[in-house]
Amino acid sequence: MNARRLLVIGSATLATIVAVGALLFIPLSIAVGHPLNAVVEAALLVVCVWWVARVMRADRRRRLAAESSLPPERRPARRQPRRPITFQLRETLVTFAI
Repeated sequence: MNARRLLVIGSATLATIVAVGALLFIPLSIAVGHPLNAVVEAALLVVCVWWVARVMRADRRRRLAAESSLPPERRPARRQPRRPITFQLRETLVTFAI
């Protein structure tokens, strides 16, 4: 892992932590009667979400470009998406029907 990718992951992690903190402080600020603090925290939340989205999209774009430049036999295998879990819905409906 190179230093740039480490910096990307670190900054996204830090921004996520700050965003969660801001999200938790918004109701507290409203409850104690500091609406301006809630506005600042909401703005901070928006900036953090924007930063994480921007940084992670750019990182994914860079990684996919690097993978596409590899020969086909050296490219990483793509995951097949899992099938949705449907049996839980049936079991729940049967349980409530009984």
